[in-house]
Amino acid sequence: MSEQQHKSMKVMIGGRYYPVIIEDENEAMIGEVVEEVNNNIKKFQATYHNKDQQDCITMLLLTQAVEARKNTNQNESQQDLQKRIETLDQLVSAALA
Repeated sequence: MSEQQHKSMKVMIGGRYYPVIIEDENEAMIGEVVEEVNNNIKKFQATYHNKDQQDCITMLLLTQAVEARKNTNQNESQQDLQKRIETLDQLVSAALA
């Protein structure tokens, strides 16, 4: 089993550069995420003209955190539903046996 290769790169978010260490295989995905983040910052800036860039970044962070929480809750609900279905399947199978 080989170790994953890491590399250092700089990403620009909201006009500032940040150094990050990434796995080689994630470089393209991180580039896509950085582009999406910057596009979303621009959308907030276009919508909220009276807010500075830091406010727009904060609003984006909050929006993304809420979406992540929703996805986590949805995944947990789906896992719970799957467990219930499996339990019901076992009960029906036992009753028919």
